[in-house]
Amino acid sequence: MCDALRNGGWYVSRVNNGAAANRSEVYSNRGAEIWFEAKRLIEEKKMILPEDPVFIQQATNRRMEYTANQKLRAESKEAMRNRGVSSPDRADAVFAAMVCAGGGDAFTAETLKWVKLGSPRVRFFDGEPVTFD
Repeated sequence: MCDALRNGGWYVSRVNNGAAANRSEVYSNRGAEIWFEAKRLIEEKKMILPEDPVFIQQATNRRMEYTANQKLRAESKEAMRNRGVSSPDRADAVFAAMVCAGGGDAFTAETLKWVKLGSPRVRFFDGEPVTFD
């Protein structure tokens, strides 16, 4: 999917959920960090979530766990399957977009006031337009 979006002219940044967390003293991996940072952004009312029943179901069905060394982790997709819950792919995508946008900072209203969505590329205007290819 990332390749198709990039070929369509969209700026795409890949995220490896299994990679080490930026705050590895707190989180078990990057995926857990993304989920819990997204939770914080939502609680602080810094994000507007999509009105999408599939997303809401996926976002609310994943359990929080702790590793043996007390790091936060999101329930594994295998454990979710074992209890009859589908993979949270849509929630993963929304949360990664929230947390990883712009090289690590989530989009905010302040950020978006400079963004104009165009077809097929996103252009940022701050004086001169910049197009991501």
